[in-house]
Amino acid sequence: MTQTKADQLPLHPDDLAYCLNEVRRQDPERFACAMLAPPGYRDALMVLLAFNQEIAKTRDVVSEPTIGLIRLQWWREALDEIAEGTPRRHQVVSPLAAIVGAKQLNMMKLATLIDAREQDLDAVAFSDPERVEHYAAQTNGQFHDVLADAVGVPTEDNDTRTAMRDSAIAAALVGMVRAIPFGDPRFTSATSSHDDQETALNPSEKERKRVREAVRPIAIALVEKAKKKLQAVSDARLDRERMPDGATALLSQNALTRIHLQRLLSSDVDPFDISVQSPISFAGIRLAWTKMRKRF
Repeated sequence: MTQTKADQLPLHPDDLAYCLNEVRRQDPERFACAMLAPPGYRDALMVLLAFNQEIAKTRDVVSEPTIGLIRLQWWREALDEIAEGTPRRHQVVSPLAAIVGAKQLNMMKLATLIDAREQDLDAVAFSDPERVEHYAAQTNGQFHDVLADAVGVPTEDNDTRTAMRDSAIAAALVGMVRAIPFGDPRFTSATSSHDDQETALNPSEKERKRVREAVRPIAIALVEKAKKKLQAVSDARLDRERMPDGATALLSQNALTRIHLQRLLSSDVDPFDISVQSPISFAGIRLAWTKMRKRF
């Protein structure tokens, strides 16, 4: 699919560069997927991924929940201003306003994503697998529904949209299990905080055993849920020939999610295992091959 003048979005180069760099740094797998999308959709995906990263990192950049709520409210007000046609000047808000207008995105869906992120400020630790799956659906799953809008998936194409949501939920669940060694506060009942990545991946044997045993039940449950989501995508009767290229690019992430999942299973669901934390070799090639074959 070629890019037409109508596809070219009025984005300031500095804003787009900021979004690209932030997504590349903080969400490398979806960055690679977005790079496989047609040019007419690529910039929109990068801006939306940058917006998602801005609200998702709230828990990590504030010192207390109240400040986090204020930060999320700032983003709600930014969306209100976009809807009113008077967006504030900001490296993500400004291009987001252009994307919303060009792609006619649903502002309520974006606002719902902000509401869902309030859960990140909740002191209640994740211990119930159903609650974790619900959280993943409200955040990553709903976000991919917005991405489906941005890449032109028809509203009535429930099969593709469901596959995109299931894939996003699976990636989120696997990601949360892999993040356990880094002291995710949602698992504070089972983990201890670490000062840096090196310490997180190299705890004492006693600490490793304690944490591994404590998180094992929830980790196993989340891995099983991720497996079922990915299997549902494999079993879905998707119209791959008519599926928008932007959707196939995003669904290609399943290739990497499956590798992360297999590594967890091979390690006996031990998120501290070095193989679980190691980067995937030739990730870009794997994504491109998956997109080309359309076997998700």
